Amino acid sequence: MSSGVVEVEPRYCHFILPTSDIVDPPQSSDIVDVFAKGTLEEKKENLKMLIKMITIDDNYPRLIMKVLTNLQQIQDNAIKKILFLYWEVIEKTNPDGKLKEELILACNAIRKDLLSSNEYVRGRTLRLCSKIPLKSILENLMEAISQNLEHRHFYVRRNTIMCLHQIHHYTGMELVEEYID
Repeated sequence: MSSGVVEVEPRYCHFILPTSDIVDPPQSSDIVDVFAKGTLEEKKENLKMLIKMITIDDNYPRLIMKVLTNLQQIQDNAIKKILFLYWEVIEKTNPDGKLKEELILACNAIRKDLLSSNEYVRGRTLRLCSKIPLKSILENLMEAISQNLEHRHFYVRRNTIMCLHQIHHYTGMELVEEYID
């Protein structure tokens, strides 16, 4: 017997941000202009504002490509740390449940970070991957994730094991069975 209630997949928040400083939310066009032409500090502040706006349920779906094209290539550690939060909070699927097309490009950027020479970036990217419950994204990243099992630093190996555990939790043995001895 159906009660007519549609089950919605729960959304989990892994961090809390203060939103009391948001008085007048910026327009999407203003954010895009800053991402394209602003200084590094302005880009950081606007990315932080965008994350805050997304966490209070404002949706900026058209900005994913702008973030990819304008911010992902910047070699600044502070931007990289803020981008990890951004990738965590954005909506990764369309209303019909299919993966957004832009996230295929994001997967390529995440794969690069999984193979970075910087151990912190690798470990933090593994932590990001452990918070993505979508099989379609994780399938594309499994080879890069598993390569970190043999990394020389304990921090990276530990985060790889935790990531594989979470992937197993989300998808079952299907994705991780070939990487576990």
